[in-house]
Amino acid sequence: MSKIAVVFPGIGYTSDKPLLYYASKVAKKCGYDESRTLTYNFSYKSDLKSDRETYRRACNRVVKFTEEELKGIDWMSYDKILFISKSLGTVAAASFEHDLTRFYNKEVSPFVLPPIKQIFFTPLEETFRYPVKNAIGFIGTSDSWSDLDKITKFANKQYIPITVYENANHSLETGNIDLDLKNMADIMALCKRFLES
Repeated sequence: MSKIAVVFPGIGYTSDKPLLYYASKVAKKCGYDESRTLTYNFSYKSDLKSDRETYRRACNRVVKFTEEELKGIDWMSYDKILFISKSLGTVAAASFEHDLTRFYNKEVSPFVLPPIKQIFFTPLEETFRYPVKNAIGFIGTSDSWSDLDKITKFANKQYIPITVYENANHSLETGNIDLDLKNMADIMALCKRFLES
């Protein structure tokens, strides 16, 4: 069985950081032998959190970059597809699944596109503008990038189970190393269970 995992990092949260690094290892253990990791070659001088226009442009830029980077992949040659994403990368991953599904449903039989699973680490509100079908999410109560109530409401509306970690920030860290390691083990166990289901 041929499986591919694609990693969509955040801006500043690269694939070698804990959540994406270990999730990629879990994916490999679950048979996703082929992998592709996006690397965004741009940064922003203004604060994306406070500058809404720059934030909107960043979302659009990451989405466009993703489309360009992944356009050569023969998705039909895989039995299963996995997207692992963090922060702004969750917007790109959700958008890309939406576009991919629309394309194949219009151009080819809707039953041909392999099943897609998504793992969202600290998704943003914009992530839920796209109808993702099979995903799980993780967020912290101290995530300054997201409105927790809105995120959980959006996730529930799309039937996406979202696990909330008390006092965890946008990197899902609390500052308590023992608790962070415990949470990381819990997150990866949930990812593994999701991929094996």
